[in-house]
Amino acid sequence: MNTNDTNRQKAHAMIDHIFKDLLPAQGMAERSEQIKLSHRMLDTMLNGGIALCDAGTGIGKTYAYLAAAAAANRSDTEALRKPVIISTSSIALQNAVQTEYLPLLSCILLADGQIDRPLLSVIRKGKGHYVCDERLQRRLRQVNFQKKDPAAADALRALKGTLDMDNVPHLSGYDRERVCVPQFCDCDHQDCRYKRFLKRCDADRYVFQICNHNLLLADAIHRSQGKRPIFPEHSVIIVDEAHKLPEAAREMFGMTLTASDIQSMINQLRAERYLLAADVLTDTMGPLLGEPPGKETVDKLQKLVLSHDGIIGIHDIVLNSYGHSRVIGSLHAEVPADADLLTAHDMIDLIEREVREKLGIELSIHMDPIMVDDEETDRFRALVTETVKEIESDATIHDFRVVDGPTHTNLIFDVVLPYKSKLSEEQFRAEVEKRVRQRNGKCFCVINIDRSYVL
Repeated sequence: MNTNDTNRQKAHAMIDHIFKDLLPAQGMAERSEQIKLSHRMLDTMLNGGIALCDAGTGIGKTYAYLAAAAAANRSDTEALRKPVIISTSSIALQNAVQTEYLPLLSCILLADGQIDRPLLSVIRKGKGHYVCDERLQRRLRQVNFQKKDPAAADALRALKGTLDMDNVPHLSGYDRERVCVPQFCDCDHQDCRYKRFLKRCDADRYVFQICNHNLLLADAIHRSQGKRPIFPEHSVIIVDEAHKLPEAAREMFGMTLTASDIQSMINQLRAERYLLAADVLTDTMGPLLGEPPGKETVDKLQKLVLSHDGIIGIHDIVLNSYGHSRVIGSLHAEVPADADLLTAHDMIDLIEREVREKLGIELSIHMDPIMVDDEETDRFRALVTETVKEIESDATIHDFRVVDGPTHTNLIFDVVLPYKSKLSEEQFRAEVEKRVRQRNGKCFCVINIDRSYVL
């Protein structure tokens, strides 16, 4: 039997000993699935391969991979005696591995003579979590401690003896930003605690280096670009909570564009006179983002809804076309405030179904009850409607209310400005208020302006 086979047998025997003897002596139950999982992980580590392990709840995957890594690290093979990287998505698991799982495993292996040095570990984080001594000294000179919150002041002073800022409660976010290690560190501080920390991490002092998925991916980026790696050369990478890795990758490598981002790009292209590019982007993205349907579609919808006797008016029409055959929208339908609620609801259901069947529009209708047959309200509504139409012929009003007072009358209403209106909301509001006051000096307008989402 050659040396490699002997080392492999010893490593697997150590796995059995851990789970069948040492851990049960600590009150832990022997679990066959956990032992199988650990053996499989160990084989992968010894072979330099990749294993995708689906470990159900309660199997004990953490001890399984820690025991396998400890057994592999004890191998006579030089490559396997390098540090082990453990990547997780949660801080809670990182802390548990460092403060609970590894100390117990290290203690029982040392006591049993399986290892001759403790299984030391360190949690690695991004630069923003650590103190830059030079920036800290600068910040301490700037702060007026007599005016600063006492707890925040004590936290800032405590950083002189603590490198990891996560370990200092009450540290303000403002202070944290100003004393953390910068993204591009070029200081020549001779006694920098952060640099000393990195040297310890690179010196094979720690058997296990624990991090989150983002830092693991950042190390991969550094290596692919020929930059200085974040982690030392290592023997094994263990990715716990691997189902969160794609999400971390999207954060690191992906880009999210909102509808407003794309519209800003289109506007910028037009401003720079790249008109063809702007038109191409508009045509390409329009069906995906949703675009207003044509006037003909809107007219048909309005005519159909208003054809029902119980509907007094409609407003806040929102329609978006997605591709050539899918239109989704909503509108507010005004109904008499004294109408029977169940009857009105049945009518709304009927209209939604009729719109879907005749126009192919998935429509959601919100009922707005309004006062009718009130002479004063009707008179003021007519005044406002006429005024609004003089300024913008396609504008409409809704949700009209009158609140009388001893010295003046408030006219409260919403105005829907057309999709292509050239007036700003401030200009339109000021003009309406001025003209209404000219016609009735006791009236004050309280106007909420909406923009139409249809052409």
